[in-house]
Amino acid sequence: MKIVRIFEGQNNLLSFKYDDEGDNEFERLFDLWNDTEYLNKFFEDNQEYFKDSYWSTKSINELAMDTRELAGKFEGKLLEYKYVSEQKKYLEEIFEPLSLASFGERSLTKSKAKELWLRIYALKVNKSDYIITGGAIKLTRKMDDHEITKHEKEKLDKCRDYLIENGITDIEQIECIL
Repeated sequence: MKIVRIFEGQNNLLSFKYDDEGDNEFERLFDLWNDTEYLNKFFEDNQEYFKDSYWSTKSINELAMDTRELAGKFEGKLLEYKYVSEQKKYLEEIFEPLSLASFGERSLTKSKAKELWLRIYALKVNKSDYIITGGAIKLTRKMDDHEITKHEKEKLDKCRDYLIENGITDIEQIECIL
């Protein structure tokens, strides 16, 4: 695993790239969320989660189309980050602590950015620098209640452990290895 820049010359929003995957997590997520075939299969495979009123009025095809639309909006919001003057403040408005229990931790806080049911998970380094570890289409209230979000939670822990084991606790240390 390694840490890579998402945007050339920008170090406040980075992404993990896992050894067994071609893309970094930022690219991988938006590729998946824009892949109609993947989305149709995902929603078909997870139909049991769509029994409540929030989901039940939509067909699998509508969910896939809505997800692609949300992904475009979400990606646009993150791409906009490179053009704003106060980039760190902008990221702080997009990302929030994953849970109230992690609120207030200084370094390597588990964080999330969300657009309705889409989630991007990241580790907050310093006050307003983030490293994306993964993401998911969130179907359940708790991450442990679905195998995909449970896996994403494990990736957050694995990435956090990787940073700690390598003595990386701030963005300056990461900049040295980019």
